[in-house]
Order: sequence, then C-alpha cells, then structure tokens
Amino acid sequence: MTDIDKTCPFHIQLGSNTAEDSVQCVQLLRALPGKRLVYKGTWRHQPVIVKLFIDPRNAERHWRRESAGVEAIKDACVYSPEVLFSGHLDEGTPVLVFGFLPDALTAKEVWNSLITFEAKAEFLRHLVELVGSLHDAGLVQEDLHLENFLVSNQQIYAIDGDAIRVQKKGEPLDVGACVKNLSLLFAQFYPEDDDLIDDAIYHYSKQRNISAEQVQASLKIYLPEIRRKRRHKYVKKCYRTCQEFVRVKRPGRMAVFRRDAHGETL
Repeated sequence: MTDIDKTCPFHIQLGSNTAEDSVQCVQLLRALPGKRLVYKGTWRHQPVIVKLFIDPRNAERHWRRESAGVEAIKDACVYSPEVLFSGHLDEGTPVLVFGFLPDALTAKEVWNSLITFEAKAEFLRHLVELVGSLHDAGLVQEDLHLENFLVSNQQIYAIDGDAIRVQKKGEPLDVGACVKNLSLLFAQFYPEDDDLIDDAIYHYSKQRNISAEQVQASLKIYLPEIRRKRRHKYVKKCYRTCQEFVRVKRPGRMAVFRRDAHGETL
C-alpha cells in the first residue's frame, strides 16, 4: 500500500476475509508521508487506533520494530495501549490495531494545563517513575518527549514502540545511559522549571536505588548540551513546512507561520 488518498470514513480488511475483521477508519490522526498513517477507527463495535506502515521498502521492518518495542514496554510492566491486532491487511500492508484510550491527552497537553508548582512536581514525578521502569528493564526511549506519553483516567501510558531500544535486555541501565536519556526529557522544559527536576531526580534515584548526587552531577553536563542541540534543530525547522510550521513562498517573498496561527485570514 502507498499513501492512502481515501476520504474518511473507509474500510480496511485485516488478515482473514471475514466480516468481523473489517475495520472502519473514521479520522486521520497523524500522517508521515510515505511512512506511516494513524487513524481512529472502529473494529468489532469498539473504538480503536489503527497504525498502517506504508513505506514501500521498509514497511515490514518498521512494523517489526514497532511491534517489538510495544512488547518490550509491556514486559517492563509499563502501561501501554493494548495491542488488539498485529499483522497485515489482506493485501499485505503491515498494521497494528490498538485499544482506544478514552479521553486521552498527551503528557504535553496535561503539562501545559498545570499551573501550580505542586501539580507540576507531582506529574513529573509520575512521568519520571515510568521512565525509570523502562530503564530498570534495560530499555531506552530514544524519542523521549511529552507527546509520546498519553494520560487517560489519571494513568500515564507509554506509546511509540518504534523508538524503544533494548540496551541491556533484562539488565538495568547504568547511570550514564539513564542520565543521557533523562536529559532528552528535561531539555523540553523551560529553565524556570528546573527546580522541579531536583525533586524528580530524588524520586527517580530512590526508585532505582542509585545515587541522586551522581545523577544530578551528570545531568549538569548533559542537559545544557541537549538543550543546545534542540535549540539548533528547532531554528532549522522554522524555515520549512513541518508538523509545527507552514512555509509559504510567493514571488518576491517568503513567510513562515506556526501551523496553529496559519488560518484563512493569513
């Protein structure tokens, strides 16, 4: 399957040709052109999330990597949306079907809604404890950002198995690997929220029975470097159309807008 140009709703057929394995896709949630499509859908009278892998050359590899990552998250006893189907469509496209989480928000949306120091500190503690469980299982989330976690019924869920890497299967990560990974998460927060990090590190270190002082010392080395790289990447991204920005070029002029500000009036 190549990029789908169908207008929702439409049906796709899983593995067998029975009527109960027909999935209705009702809303496109995310599209990575030429790679992945994510839909909200309905299967067997229940809401689901459908992830289609459409890369002509690498779809099978991407599907296997995502499936393995989701299984690794489950083995680490970390909450993740239930996999209801892992396989192929009747015409061969790799697909994953997940259970739908009711009223789910991304961790970023939850974080942006929090006002008080105490509320932010509590949420960050829970999030870092989840990451600590991954680290205890020898796992690294290489794309560790707030939109790769969902919150439903006050429970945090890890998503995006594609970015999960097994560093030491069944063996906890060493402090250096942990801090590098945590730096990816902490670098997303504004410096004025840095006071929250010390509290999160204390609970993380207590959970994993490692030295908080050692973690904090290493973080002072890695965090500024990760923030510098993020800033450089963000500035480069501002000059092209992407998930956050829209680039409009006309004869004699060029403009870039945040996607959420690029309305009909512009």
